[in-house]
Order: sequence, then C-alpha cells, then structure tokens
Amino acid sequence: MENLDMTLDFDLVFFLIIAVIALTLLGFVISLIQKQYKSWQRRKYCAAWRFDPERVFISSSRLSHIRDYWEAREPLIDRQHRIDAITWDDLDMDDVFRRMDACRSSAGEEVLYARLHETGPDETRQRRFLDAVAYFDGEEAVRRSVWCQLDEIGRKTPHLSSGLLFGRMEGLQINRLFYALLGILPIALLIANALYPGAFIYAIPAVALNLIVGSRNRHKLLVYTDTIGYLMRCLKTARKLHSFPHGDYGRRLSAATRQVGKIRLPAFLATDHGEGLLSFFMEMLKGLFLLDYICFGYLLRFFDQNRAAFREIYEIIGELDMAIAVGAFRETLPRYAEPEFVGGRDASFEGLYHPLLAHPVDNDLAWTKNCIITGSNASGKSTFIKATAISLITAQTVGLVFARSYRGGHFLVMTSMAIRDSIISGDSYFITELKCLGRILDMVGDGLPVACFVDEILRGTNTQERISAAASVLDWLARENCRVMVASHDIELTEILGRVYDNCHFREQVAGDEMYFDYRLYPGPTNTKNAIRLMAGLDFDPVIIREAAHISDTFEKDRAWPVL
Repeated sequence: MENLDMTLDFDLVFFLIIAVIALTLLGFVISLIQKQYKSWQRRKYCAAWRFDPERVFISSSRLSHIRDYWEAREPLIDRQHRIDAITWDDLDMDDVFRRMDACRSSAGEEVLYARLHETGPDETRQRRFLDAVAYFDGEEAVRRSVWCQLDEIGRKTPHLSSGLLFGRMEGLQINRLFYALLGILPIALLIANALYPGAFIYAIPAVALNLIVGSRNRHKLLVYTDTIGYLMRCLKTARKLHSFPHGDYGRRLSAATRQVGKIRLPAFLATDHGEGLLSFFMEMLKGLFLLDYICFGYLLRFFDQNRAAFREIYEIIGELDMAIAVGAFRETLPRYAEPEFVGGRDASFEGLYHPLLAHPVDNDLAWTKNCIITGSNASGKSTFIKATAISLITAQTVGLVFARSYRGGHFLVMTSMAIRDSIISGDSYFITELKCLGRILDMVGDGLPVACFVDEILRGTNTQERISAAASVLDWLARENCRVMVASHDIELTEILGRVYDNCHFREQVAGDEMYFDYRLYPGPTNTKNAIRLMAGLDFDPVIIREAAHISDTFEKDRAWPVL
C-alpha cells in the first residue's frame, strides 16, 4: 500500500512536470505570435516616422547612461584626437547631441555621442561614414528597412553594455559549478526515484533551496541579463545586416558574427522575456533550476573571449544607425555642408551659424590669423566663437558643418569659457581659470594644430594684471602651433596685440531710445559700449546711471579714474 501511494505521488509529480512543459511550449507559441504582431506594428510605424528634433527629449539620467560608452572608450583615444570634458560642457555639446539624435537604438546613440568627441584626422573613416549617409539618403526603402531592424534592438537604459564591451566587469563573479550542482539536484532526485522509491520527496526541499538562493541576488542579475539580452539583439540584427550592400559594412559584420558563432540557447535562458505566459513559465523554470545563473556564468566567459568581435558588431550597428540619424538631422537644417580639408592652420567658413538657435544669423569667417573679437554686451561675441568651435568639431566627427561651406585644416578644439569656482576643490574663480588655460598651453605642441577659443580671458582678477597676463598668454600662443579666437571687452588687448592678432567686432544699432543688434561680424576693434545704457534700460536708479556715465567719461578723457 505504501509503495502504491509513492507511485501515485510520483505519477502526480511527473504529470505536473509534463503540464509545466506543455504550458511553457504554449507560452512560447503565443510569444511568437505576439512578436510577429509587434514586428508588423514596428514596420508600419517606421514607414510613417519623420524626424523632428524639437520633439527629441533625452533626460539627464538617460544621457548619463549614454555617456558610459564614451567614458569606457575614451582611454583608447589619443589626447590630441578627442574633445575634453571642459570643452564639451563649454560648447553645450550635450544639447547639440540631443538635437542630432534620431537614432533608433542605444548602440546608435552611444556611438554617436562617442563619435562627437573623436576629432582625429581619420579621413578614411569619415569618407566611409559620409558615403553611408549619402547611400541611405538615396535609398529610402533600404533606409526604412534598416531603421526597422535597428528599432527592434531598441533604446534600453540603463544597460551595462560598455562593461562587457570594454572589460569593465571584473568584480562580477559567478560560481558556475555551485549553481549547476544546485540546479541539477532536483532533477537528479527525480531520476533517483526509479532506483530508490521515495527519493523524489527530497526534491521539494531542493527546489525550495534553489528558490531561496536564486532570489537573493536576482535583482542584481536582472540588470546584467538585460544587458546580455540587448547585446544578443545586436548580434541578431548583425546577422540580418551581413548582406548590407554598401561599403564594407556587410563584410565586417559577417566576419564578426562568424567569429562569435551561435549561443542561442544559453542566451535565451539567461535573458528577460518581457511579459506574458512564456515569461511566467520561463521565470518559474529559472527559479526552480537556477538556469539564469548557470547560463549567465557561461555567457560572461563567452563575452570575455569574444569581446573584440562584439565591440566590432556594436560599433558597426551604431555607425549605421548614426548615418541614418545624421542624414535625417541634416534635412531639418536651414543649410549645411560637408567639410573640405586642405591641411594647415587656416579655416574658412561661408554662412556660419549656431545650430541651437531658432533664428540664427549667418557670418563669414576667414580665419587665417589669430583673432580678438570685441563688442558690446549681448552683441553676439560668445555665440559666434561657440558656433565656430562647434562646426570645427562636427566637421571632423560627423562630416557636417553648420554653414554653406568649410575649407580648412584639422584641429584639436579646446575652450576656456564657462569658468566656475569650486567649493569642493577649494579653487577660486581665478585659480580655476588659470588651470583651464594651463591645460590648453600643455596641449599646444608639434602635433595636431590646436584651435583655442577663450571667452573673457582672465576675468577673475584686477584690471592691470588681467590685461598684462592675458596679453602675455595670447602673445605666447601666437608663436605656437595653434589658432586662437578670443572674445573680450578689453579694448587694451586689441592695441597691445595689434601686430599678431586680427581684430573683429560685433556692434549694437541705436534708433532713438531703442537699441538692437544685427549680430554681424565687422572688421576692426569695437568703438562702442552699452553697459550703462543697458542698466538704464533695466530701470536702475537715474543717480546711479548719471554717476556711472560721469566716471566713464572722465576715464575716457584723462585715462585715469576719478576719486568719488
């Protein structure tokens, strides 16, 4: 009788196992149907999609995850061939990236963000990229097909792809043998029941142990399995694109995917399956037999052995996505051009404008000599030097200038603009500014010419020493391998450096009591001032205005400050 009860219990357990397997297969079929439906919806969406940069929103949190890829890649790029963090922040390049980002995948976004930092003179890579942009522009059907495949990869944040791609997950350890033994134990006990009736009873505490062990770190594991799932989608898309007909992208993808080989089952078992019946039963199987831990340990080793191939796949997919995005972004611009690189330290723009302005004003620039730009407050000096620096960066990174034309050399772009003192480091405003300038002086040498952009040089100290030190620094730079553009209110600098620096200026226009700006660049130093007039326009006390005007007029006449 006792043996009969055990047989019945075993039959019940066996029936339950078969039921679980059957329901899992049913869930798998339902999941495939849902996947096909979503794919149809995606193709329909891609066919109707149009890029509108005004509707692009990238939160600061998401941007920090996009930045991870560049931070992992940055040490691999020579200092002379990358934009540093100070220059990036001075020029609001995060906002330029946001406006340009029409990418459909995280790989595309991350590669675009990184590429905007890399200004090295690799004309072969840039020519290949621009050819891809032109190809997608001329082949709408191919573009939309590739776009749909990139959309299947999706934009997933946060994910830890950069950790796997650049070997930055050394602290993550999975004891595969330990989890494999625990996972096999319930199955082994069920099999042992054939020889030792009643052994299957011990499978229940074994399963309970697995559920407890698995639940302890599963929340941490989920982040990593999401990342593996994302990289597997990249691999799947790469296999679809290995026959891409343009350039060498298809050949390179084919070579990389052959090197990786096939790891479908471990990846399927380790990754997340979203929602639905399949997901429910897959999570049940993972919990019972620790399949995600076992497979994840295997996949970590696999990614470590094939890191170079996966990085190649990720970068190629990112570049294709980036090529479509840059092409879509160009169509939203009032005008743009591809750069013409001729070497040397000269740079010439026609119709240069700032890409972040809703109604920008064009200016031409023949930058064949270092330049000091003076002008009234709010006249456009800072905007102009930022526009020049941004176009020099995008010319060398994505082959795009915000102008009708650009002809000139390759430069390392460096700035000293938005200086802030630091309570944390204890540095004053002036010390921070000196350090900012010092890093530029350190980079000026025999390598790539440095394009230096400085806004209000050494403003953090007294007038006499500011002008003396600024003139000395600018004179030193004039003899080095660089081009310098300085925006300043200090007219004295235009006099001291008149032999080695060109002078240009922006000016205000006055009509009656009204003052307006045309934002046009004029030759020569400025001969107007508007600070006191602006104070009056903002309703400062008339006594203050009169006294300020008196002090200014006295200094202009006597070249000495009056005593109040």
